Amino acid sequence: MKKGIIIVAAMGLFVAVSCKKDHTCSCDVTSTNDLGTITITVDTTFTDMKKKDADASCNNLDYSLSSGTSSVKQDCELK
Repeated sequence: MKKGIIIVAAMGLFVAVSCKKDHTCSCDVTSTNDLGTITITVDTTFTDMKKKDADASCNNLDYSLSSGTSSVKQDCELK
């Protein structure tokens, strides 16, 4: 009986750790030019993904562009 409970508990733990969930990626977008700087936050939801995959996808959204005195930077982080 105890072995059965341990096996069921172990299986439940495995399923809880490896299951796919929804994850939120929060990106701060900062634009700078001669008139000043503005920052906005944009959230993106990755559905049915493992945390490792969602983190990689979120990090792929980072970018930085600049031209003369103007620049745009997006820095993303998984919540």
